[in-house]
Amino acid sequence: MKEFNRASGVPGPGEILSELRVALNVQVLEGKITSSWAQEYFNETQRGLNILALANPKAPWETGSTQVRELERKERELRAAAQNAP
Repeated sequence: MKEFNRASGVPGPGEILSELRVALNVQVLEGKITSSWAQEYFNETQRGLNILALANPKAPWETGSTQVRELERKERELRAAAQNAP
């Protein structure tokens, strides 16, 4: 899951899920919902966020990870070039 993109000010799915888990745990501890219901709700929310992230790859939370992927690709290319150098 993607995390908070500080440049856009938009929380990513990972941050949203972290906050949701805490909120659900509090509700369980207060006896307002069952732990099985909380887990099912969390799982469904996670699936929904995954679908949204796949459907909209240009979402704000993608920006940071796209930059990371580009840097990782560049790192792999540089390592490969270094290994192939005489």
